[in-house]
Amino acid sequence: MSHLDGDENHWHLDKRLNVGHLLTTMALAGSLFIWASAMERRVAVLETQVAIAKQQTSDDMHELKLEMRELRNEIKSLRQSLNNAKISDK
Repeated sequence: MSHLDGDENHWHLDKRLNVGHLLTTMALAGSLFIWASAMERRVAVLETQVAIAKQQTSDDMHELKLEMRELRNEIKSLRQSLNNAKISDK
């Protein structure tokens, strides 16, 4: 028996359109679009939050550097005062 003898177990294409398959495909495509849009919004929000966090970190680092500079100056001043006190005690 050859494959041309009407054996219906083979793959074939049909010109008919199944409405159930069409609706399911459209629902999946719509759901995928909604999901992708939500992901895009979430990524945009996260990008904004990261930019804000970077700026805050940069500002904090600048402030810490200034405070460290002030502390170093105060320590130098205290050392000088101690050295002067030692010299005057002798």
